[in-house]
Amino acid sequence: MRKRRQQIRFFSALGLIAALTIAGVVTAGMVANNHTPIKYTLQRAGAPAAASFDHFTFSNFWLATHPQPELPIHGQAAYLVDLDTRMVMWSRDPETMRAPASLTKLITAMVAVDDAGSLDRTGEVTLGATQVIPSVMGLSPGEHVTVRQLLAGLFLDSGNDAAEALAQGIVPRDRFIRQMNQKAGSIGLTASHFVNPSGLDAPGHVMSAHDLAHVAAYIDQY
Repeated sequence: MRKRRQQIRFFSALGLIAALTIAGVVTAGMVANNHTPIKYTLQRAGAPAAASFDHFTFSNFWLATHPQPELPIHGQAAYLVDLDTRMVMWSRDPETMRAPASLTKLITAMVAVDDAGSLDRTGEVTLGATQVIPSVMGLSPGEHVTVRQLLAGLFLDSGNDAAEALAQGIVPRDRFIRQMNQKAGSIGLTASHFVNPSGLDAPGHVMSAHDLAHVAAYIDQY
């Protein structure tokens, strides 16, 4: 139980970072362009209580009752959600599948922790894990590292070698990729499919803005 609580605390911090990043992009952009941040009162919104299971339903009540402001966001897709109420505050083309790049690593970390059972589990770095293009954390073949160390390299350095080491060091790589897609399905992602653990562009490797917010909500529940 103690090891499980350590994992939960790790992902709680990760979820908070994801949520603050999403909100910070909007707020910072508005302030820089002399816009007033959105003000809203959720007490009257009637949002459902947070669910205690894996599948989340985001409410569009706010979007249905308030016109969307013209925010200075130039991305092709965006999805701003209040994770406490599951209320969608702003969106743009949230369901289109797009290349997720290193945001893939959120799913990679989830599956690695599921497989490892402990962040202190040690594995040997394979030659294949080091034969990836940057960014890397700087692993060497034959090096023995813990899952905790690899997760640090995964998130702090966006290490593609760390992603491959996690995908190859616990279970066979092809099985790990299958587990990534199984994990996506089990938590309710509807527009995601993975073919590698690092997020390098590849045919069929996609996520939607909605699914990325869904991942943040899933992590935040822990």
